[in-house]
Amino acid sequence: MEQRDPQTVLADQFVVDAPSVGLPWKLMVFSIILFIFSLFIFAGIKFGYASYLSQQQDKLKADTVALAKKINPDDQAKYVNFYSQTLNLRKVLDRHQFSGNLFKFLEEKTATNVYYTNASYTGEGGKVTLQGVAATSEALVQQLSVFDSSPELKSAVLSQMRFTEAGMVSFSIDFEFRDNFFESPAL
Repeated sequence: MEQRDPQTVLADQFVVDAPSVGLPWKLMVFSIILFIFSLFIFAGIKFGYASYLSQQQDKLKADTVALAKKINPDDQAKYVNFYSQTLNLRKVLDRHQFSGNLFKFLEEKTATNVYYTNASYTGEGGKVTLQGVAATSEALVQQLSVFDSSPELKSAVLSQMRFTEAGMVSFSIDFEFRDNFFESPAL
């Protein structure tokens, strides 16, 4: 066996290998591959899918024009007019609580043997006149007592009452609602 110098043996034990340069190169190659893949996806979307969507849009526009040509102009004008009226009516009804409050009030406060045939409204003082028919005079009295105990009304006055040939009672009632009745939303 060959004798080695103890310092050489000691130096061999503490020799550090040169730093490895493999990891940064592997990371860089992976990054380049990922970048190329991203460019490939971008090009596919830009030139493939975008042109497909553009063709679909052109086809949809052509179909819409063809459909518009099938409908005669008078019908188109009627449809636009009807749609406009419907939209305007919806806006008006959304802003006014009058009908909602009145119908809810009548629904809750009307007796079973009573029904209404006509109604009119006077803007001054919030007066409503209802005309209707009751099955019996007792049903009409019961209905009037419900109206008298109602906190929404200032007054309920029976302005007309007559018996019909069928034995029913025809009547007319004048209501005066409280000031805030038509202002608050229907519950």
